[in-house]
Amino acid sequence: MMKRFLFLTAALALLTASCGAAVNPRDTLTTAMANVRAAETAGAKDNPKAELYLKRATDQIAEAKKKIAEGDKEDAQRLAERAAVDAEVAMVLSQAAQERAKAKRAMKRVERLKKGM
Repeated sequence: MMKRFLFLTAALALLTASCGAAVNPRDTLTTAMANVRAAETAGAKDNPKAELYLKRATDQIAEAKKKIAEGDKEDAQRLAERAAVDAEVAMVLSQAAQERAKAKRAMKRVERLKKGM
């Protein structure tokens, strides 16, 4: 399920980048920064894998900002899209880890209840 989500997100980013529409990396950068905040809120800094994607996203945002300042909109757009996807991956990884922990706690409660019967 997560692989399908990641594939679709990446495909959408590539499709958007390949369209002939005017490139506005600032909009994509705003999305990337919102995704970073969402990932942080989801606990990405507490999950090593998620933290790696979060770091990549923040690094790409910084690089995209530099490219915007240099006037390189295409590279800025590409970097901002990658940052948005990496931040989203960080968020999904964090949420998945939290859900696994909840499931594990629930299973322990079930086992305790079984033993008490």
